Amino acid sequence: SPPPDPLPTFPPPDPLPTFPPPDPAHNLTALRADAVLAAFFRGGSRPRERERARAALHQAADRAAHGDRDARAELHRRRDALRDGAPAIVAFHWPLEFPDVFARERPGFYVMLGNPPFHWGNRIGRDLGEAYREWLQQLHPGAHGNSDLAAHFLRRAFALLRAGGSLGFITTNSIAEAETRAAGLDAICRRGGHIYEATRDLPWPGAASVRVAEVCVRRGPLAGPRRLDGRSVPAIAGDLRPPRGRARPLRERTGQSFKGVDFGGTGFLLAPATRDDLLRDAPTEAAHIWPVLNAIGFTTSPELRPVRHIINFSGLTLAEASAAPRCLEILRRDVLPRRSRDRRPARRERWWIYNEACPGLYRAIAGLRRVLVGPVISKYILFGFVDPRVVFTNALNVFTFDDPAALAVLQSRIHELWALHHASSLRSDPRYNPTTCFETFPFPADWAARPALAAAGQAYDEHRAAVLRRNAEGLTATFNRLHDAAHTSPEIDRLRELHAAIDRAVLLAYGWDDLAARARCEFREARLGWPPELRDELLARLLDLNHRRPARTAAPPG
Repeated sequence: SPPPDPLPTFPPPDPLPTFPPPDPAHNLTALRADAVLAAFFRGGSRPRERERARAALHQAADRAAHGDRDARAELHRRRDALRDGAPAIVAFHWPLEFPDVFARERPGFYVMLGNPPFHWGNRIGRDLGEAYREWLQQLHPGAHGNSDLAAHFLRRAFALLRAGGSLGFITTNSIAEAETRAAGLDAICRRGGHIYEATRDLPWPGAASVRVAEVCVRRGPLAGPRRLDGRSVPAIAGDLRPPRGRARPLRERTGQSFKGVDFGGTGFLLAPATRDDLLRDAPTEAAHIWPVLNAIGFTTSPELRPVRHIINFSGLTLAEASAAPRCLEILRRDVLPRRSRDRRPARRERWWIYNEACPGLYRAIAGLRRVLVGPVISKYILFGFVDPRVVFTNALNVFTFDDPAALAVLQSRIHELWALHHASSLRSDPRYNPTTCFETFPFPADWAARPALAAAGQAYDEHRAAVLRRNAEGLTATFNRLHDAAHTSPEIDRLRELHAAIDRAVLLAYGWDDLAARARCEFREARLGWPPELRDELLARLLDLNHRRPARTAAPPG
């Protein structure tokens, strides 16, 4: 192999000036800096309230600078409120902690190294306080609220570098995906950062079941090639790939995918005994008792059928819901107390209705004999047909297809590779977001009118369903065996053959006969799949096809 490219070199360090040690307890600058944070975290929950608190603290700081002891005492009270509140916040101001680094002519660190915490975006507000997530978005403009905490650590470290400095992070492999990429690496690249080395996917060496990435970024221009997964490349984009452009949501995918229902608490769910009692004592209320399917049920049930039930008053007024008094009484007892404290007026006032009932979803699938469903988060990219008269939870994605050709396209490795490339992840499992994984995906032209696709999808679906029933196992357990090289039973070998058949049918539907001739699966990285060269070629062709299809210019109908 060729010798490695030289790593960036750094200029000799500037002489470090000397400063007297700061006294944070009495330093007015530190007090003022803490008070700025107090204005945000303790000054109210609305921007105007926080701005008024910030203006007041600046006035107090100005008076304190002129010797006003009462004003200094006010700053101390604000800092104490920051530290003594819930959650407690002890501020760390980098320029004050490292004055020799930030007070010189070219301020900032030469190198920042780290392993930031992984914490998925929605959980930041839940576990650390909603104000903390809002502060991160305030600190890093353009950051999405769903981005992982690791992206904010990356962004902060980059901001603390001097010109020509570099950072090296071991971080979650979702750093290059979806909202986390937009909040972190994309923003850094727009601000003069250059990724010069990266390894995209590695197992964490410890006990945790996570996948990680290694990323090195220089602040400022960098001559010469970069290294990606050990290979020399001319450049590395924010998605940790050579720049090729971004996939766009396609007009042809509009209105074909939906997230499931957010029903807003377990109070809507019925225990089996409660459901049986209701149906026995109030059979006229059966129309409001629906099966409910979540991701665990979908991936573990041999029949892909719900086992739980839920009260469903979607689309009804309170007067209309009162026609089912037994069901309504359960919601008064188990749902109303919580919903009456909800910050959103609509949820307080319409407490008998789900948080997000997804009426657009049920309009779109009305009249279909079955619908295609897939979990948002799972070990594998999975799809299967289920009964449409089900309350689908928001742990599932629902697609408006009932024909086997659609199953062939979406369950094929062609779509799987595209989805894995555009998905984010939770721990080591991909997170399938319809916006990035499905709405950008270019189906083969006239796919629904191709008998070969339908035949391949039907044969695959029938055999897979028979395997599930015969072994009383779910999709995840079956796919574990599918991807296990040591498992060679006739039924799994046949499932592998049928999976390869839908792959070939889909490639031929695109007109990519050359790829179909090369599409030979092999076991690698604990998965059955295609070699990297074939995967890269396929993704490049799909992206080119995405760019040649009409893009969606408006939001899809709700």
